[in-house]
Amino acid sequence: MPAPTVIVHDLAHADAALAAADAAGVALVIRSAPGAAAVLGPGVFNAIAEEARQRHPSARVTAVLDCGDEAGAALAAIRRGCERIAVDLPAAVRAKIDDLAAQAGVATEGPQAARALDLAGRDDPRAAVAAFLSEAIDDD
Repeated sequence: MPAPTVIVHDLAHADAALAAADAAGVALVIRSAPGAAAVLGPGVFNAIAEEARQRHPSARVTAVLDCGDEAGAALAAIRRGCERIAVDLPAAVRAKIDDLAAQAGVATEGPQAARALDLAGRDDPRAAVAAFLSEAIDDD
């Protein structure tokens, strides 16, 4: 079963997500909002993920920048060394992006299909993530 996914919008969200995952002892995927690469940018997203990792060094996390249907945003994310990117592109374009990403050591995936917790508007993101992870663990 894939690791639970939490959609983060800022450092506070990423920090809360990693803190909850670390406390629960589970691996986690933090993912930007759909298409956020075009607005947030890969540099900012990488900085958020890295800072959260430094605050929670024992947390097991994968960071995914969602590039949506923007090939240019995906190319920028590859150049900036994002760990993993999500794209929703036509097959021919996707194949080229996948090839370039593989050459750069960047993993790719399609649009989000799995259930995820979006932290937008959550008053207590850490508690929300803890509850979400508890449900995910119980579903296993």
